[in-house]
Amino acid sequence: MKHLFLKTLRDVKNYWTQFLGVFFMTLISITIYAGMAVVSHGLDVSVEQYVNESNLADQWIYTTGITDEDISRFEKDEGVQEVTYASRLRADVKGGHQFLELTALSNDTFMKSHLVEGVAFDPESVGLWLDSKFAQENDLKSGNAIIIEYAGFEKEFEIKGLVLNIEKMLFTGSNLLTIPDHKTFGYAFIGKESLNELIPLYPYTEMRLGNGQSLSDDQLESVLGDRFLFSETREDKDFLEEVAKESNQMMKMSILFSLVFVLLSALTMYSSMSRLITNQRTIIGTMKALGIEAWKIKIHYGLYGVIIATIGSVCGLFLGPAIVPPILIGVKETYITLPYWHTVHHKSVYLIIAGLVSTCTFASIKNTRKTLKKVPAAILRNTHNMDIVLKKSLLERFDVFWSRLPNGLKWSLRDNSRNKVRFLMGVVGVVGGLVLLVAGLGVTKSIEHANEYIFTEQSTYSHISEIKMSRHYEEAFQDIGGEQEFCFMLQGTASKGDKKRSIAISAGEHKGLMIYKDLDGNNINLDSEDILITRKLARQLAVDVGDVIEVDIKSVGEEVLKVTKITSNISPQGIVMGKEKYEKSFADFMPNLLLTKNANTSELDENGQVLFTTTRERQLEQANILAESVEAIMYILILASVVLVIVIIYTLSTLNYIERERDYATLRVLGFRKYEIRNILLNDSILTVLLGWIVGVFTAAKFLDIYLKVVSLDSVEWVAYLDGRILALATVIVVGVSFSVVFILSSRIRKIDLVASFK
Repeated sequence: MKHLFLKTLRDVKNYWTQFLGVFFMTLISITIYAGMAVVSHGLDVSVEQYVNESNLADQWIYTTGITDEDISRFEKDEGVQEVTYASRLRADVKGGHQFLELTALSNDTFMKSHLVEGVAFDPESVGLWLDSKFAQENDLKSGNAIIIEYAGFEKEFEIKGLVLNIEKMLFTGSNLLTIPDHKTFGYAFIGKESLNELIPLYPYTEMRLGNGQSLSDDQLESVLGDRFLFSETREDKDFLEEVAKESNQMMKMSILFSLVFVLLSALTMYSSMSRLITNQRTIIGTMKALGIEAWKIKIHYGLYGVIIATIGSVCGLFLGPAIVPPILIGVKETYITLPYWHTVHHKSVYLIIAGLVSTCTFASIKNTRKTLKKVPAAILRNTHNMDIVLKKSLLERFDVFWSRLPNGLKWSLRDNSRNKVRFLMGVVGVVGGLVLLVAGLGVTKSIEHANEYIFTEQSTYSHISEIKMSRHYEEAFQDIGGEQEFCFMLQGTASKGDKKRSIAISAGEHKGLMIYKDLDGNNINLDSEDILITRKLARQLAVDVGDVIEVDIKSVGEEVLKVTKITSNISPQGIVMGKEKYEKSFADFMPNLLLTKNANTSELDENGQVLFTTTRERQLEQANILAESVEAIMYILILASVVLVIVIIYTLSTLNYIERERDYATLRVLGFRKYEIRNILLNDSILTVLLGWIVGVFTAAKFLDIYLKVVSLDSVEWVAYLDGRILALATVIVVGVSFSVVFILSSRIRKIDLVASFK
């Protein structure tokens, strides 16, 4: 057994070029999956640690005001022992066009912040604890002073510390922004007494409960009456849900792409190991003839798979977390703010490693066992399938057509008929390469196309403003001129039966600055009784025109609505209605958004009802920056795909050449010139690439469509967009690699050892 083990090591050394393909395939597959999995799983672990560190509340209660009497009743009547009361308002920073979400706390029991710099939060202090990202962008430090303005009041605060807060992980400062603008928007925490010095008698409006405490809506209404708005649990909080979706999206993207990686690699490795064993058939027969036990021979060749696949997997296990996370986390941190982002291996990576090692080992042992079933004399003959008698193929029966084919092409067709598995593996390599490249390039192009569609086809406004809600909105903006369209948009839920989704609910005047299209691409004229539902949401809820759904808007109400039309708009996903329908079904129409075109922007900026204004171009720019987080993943996968395509095609082509070396030597002895043999090699490659390309184009388009549906978030519908440039680039790479390999291998033809080939 010792000698067989030494032979294994010697074989790996002598045939390293043949083993190299298996090594690289396992290396690439595990590198990509492990690298992406540590980011995704690390996000889950980091958020869980952050939740524990901040002692995150279990219940959030929102009101229009909480009095001292209410606080006393909660303690005496409802048994509330630990609670964090809070007031939240949007204030201005004096001396610049900057805004702070100012939160006054009774204590930080259930809202602890992560301290970056300075002293810990003290509700009795007259200082302020500032968002560290805002401070970093504006060159502020602990000990600096900052002047806060609100409703005509102002006060100077000393910055006691710089903090990050878990409830602000996805803080942008405005609903109009998709990624944070830390230069303009930030948040800060102060004590209640400090708030009273800024704004006298401003009440608490929020409660946070934890440590197993909770209050029902009935209990809250019994104390607060009409001042109670709504309550939420952790499951309802957007910041936790969205981060969980980000983690799931990364995991889905890595799993789906890595699944193709692993399947292609496993299939190619299975073929590679099988053919490596087949090429050692004479040696296996000799060992059996010498009396070496079958189980020892199986272990010997099984080690081929174990050693190479294990080395490749272990290297990938270390290489992936070193290469992928710095790229991916850097992009994700543009909109997810965490004090730390750990990289932790996901247990699934070990299952994939076990699967790849098992595949290689199984292929080696299976082919060895198949060979060992025969007697040594049978093993030592027919090593090249040359005594297989083939029936005439369909093409050969058409003698007029067949007789006109070049001899080299005839040879390729007959040889592929004799070795169907070998030919099929070559086709699979081309198909897999096209699928990986088209999907990788197609995802990035589809996201860019979706963003362009949202902000060019769906929207025609030039500016969009976040405004204070008021019944007298028309009078407040009568001086700005231009085209105006008021809109009310809030988050809510839609449900039908046991299906429920978080959605955007939009109501407005619909004067043409926001366009809705039907499933045929025609503009929809929204009538006073219309309820539009977006196509993706309709599929998720299994809803069609005429069906009814339950719509719940937090702090507004719940209503059963009948769907009248389906829109193909891709974002945001939700329902749309006119202001008349909203007033009839829910409440008075008090818009929180203003869309304008050709308006007086200076009047808009100076209007006291305007909270924040941005342009459609800036929204598109931010959407593209957000898309870069997905594109960063795809660029990694595209690069890995190119390398994997090269490895797969080179490995399969090299093995094909090795198996056919005897045939090429025979052709040379029969008088074929070297360029004729090279043409045979080229013809064979053309057949493989052509069939693989035809199958691959349709397979890639279908995979891209499925991939986008799986990885897209609920808030947007990504539609597969595949143009000729993507297909052309993928084709050039795959065809270029295939033909490059042919030219590399063709150079070996003149170096064939005719004597050794016939041994």
